[in-house]
Amino acid sequence: GEHPKFPFSEDEFQHALYMLDIGQNDLSHAFSANLTYSQVIEKIPTILEQIKSAVEVSC
Repeated sequence: GEHPKFPFSEDEFQHALYMLDIGQNDLSHAFSANLTYSQVIEKIPTILEQIKSAVEVSC
């Protein structure tokens, strides 16, 4: 069948800013693993590095 028309052009799509909401599962897991607040805070740089690596590989 026919494809619906998108409300934006291909050029607009290519130049748009996309924001992704990621990382909550990692933090939730750290909190649910019975870690102290300080231990969770210590894990944040590692979590951020993992997210950064995943984004760099994907781009």
